[in-house]
Amino acid sequence: MTTEFPVVTPLEYTCPGHRQSISRAVHLSRMATFYPACRDCVHRDDTHGLARTTIVRLARTQDRVTRNTLFEDEGVRGVHRNELTRRDADRLVSALAWLCWQDRPPGIGGDTRTRSSPVIVVGHDTRPAARDLLAGVLASLVRSGCRALEIGSVSDACFRFAVDHLQADAGVRVTGAGRPASWIGLDAVAGRGRPVSRGAGLDAWETAADSGHPRPTRQSGHRRSFQVTEAYEATLRRHLLASRPLAICLSAPAGTQSDSLTRLLSPLPWNLVHSAARTGTRQQTVAELTRDTGSDLGITWDHDGDLATFCDETGATLDPLQLFVLLATRILSDHPDRAVVLAASCPDHITTTVRRLGGRPRTVSGSSRASTWQAIADHDAVLGLDENNSTWFGAHTPTQDPLLTVSHLLQTLDRHERPLSELLARNS
Repeated sequence: MTTEFPVVTPLEYTCPGHRQSISRAVHLSRMATFYPACRDCVHRDDTHGLARTTIVRLARTQDRVTRNTLFEDEGVRGVHRNELTRRDADRLVSALAWLCWQDRPPGIGGDTRTRSSPVIVVGHDTRPAARDLLAGVLASLVRSGCRALEIGSVSDACFRFAVDHLQADAGVRVTGAGRPASWIGLDAVAGRGRPVSRGAGLDAWETAADSGHPRPTRQSGHRRSFQVTEAYEATLRRHLLASRPLAICLSAPAGTQSDSLTRLLSPLPWNLVHSAARTGTRQQTVAELTRDTGSDLGITWDHDGDLATFCDETGATLDPLQLFVLLATRILSDHPDRAVVLAASCPDHITTTVRRLGGRPRTVSGSSRASTWQAIADHDAVLGLDENNSTWFGAHTPTQDPLLTVSHLLQTLDRHERPLSELLARNS
């Protein structure tokens, strides 16, 4: 008697988006390392053999909403290596370079082959992952025939200043701002430092990245470095004229913002005290130190250095709307009858206050950074307040710069003998 056993065909594992099949061992190893393609895999529940803690983490991950794109409202963000790699950065920036080439004017006699190559400014933040993606960004720009100007580790405000200062066609900054430390991404700006946001260039970038495009030129580009920090800081010095001593407490991660503020204040009779984080948050530490030392102002920067919070001499945190009114009081006294751009969500009392101070309120349509930038430019506004209650300035080009906020705030304190808490109470 012969016993026949059914033939069991082994499962074939193929990662979504891949053509070549893999073994189950490779499947499990990729699941264990949270390989991005595993989120859409039909065998994602086949986890037998993995550690229990890994299976639990995978279950939590699968319960989250799957992201169909790395493009967000203001740029690209993803977990470093798991979602966003150097190769991804190469592909995404290649699409951006192709769009820049399409905007170039024709060459001699209308021949597109003789067009001059686009100038692209490239910067990055202080995250360790930024340098990894930076290599992909630069390689992509050179291969696309662009002239890449590398400005190193800079703040978002300094980066946008550089694009305008160098009259570049666009700029790319490698940054994970607004996300946890394990994330990284890309922010892009157009000419004059205008943010690329949803409805203002970001959609075209996403489409180009997804649909593919031909190589814009057979000629390779080139890259060179440019030191922009000195020129950027020079634009801030004109706002810092000291007539009396002030004491400022600062808690900030090591980086360009902290270094710039130190250099800007060093020749002035304003004492800058750097505070190392003790127990609690940076903001709590600065508030306590400002109050205990009798300082005039406390400043805290986030870990990316692009957002700042302030406290008065009592350690009380400044409300962003109070800060805006204080700055508007001073700036509109020097520039009366100028437009002030306000988000549609702005409280009515802010609009009334701007009118009382001699400004002309203008409501911005849209909530993106690009819409705020464009409204300030269109109305030649001296100030702006976006939907996040962040203050913008109508400098040579519209900007939202914490260092410029610090400069105007210190100048306001220098002009008055009253402490900051009294100045805020007077304007409330």
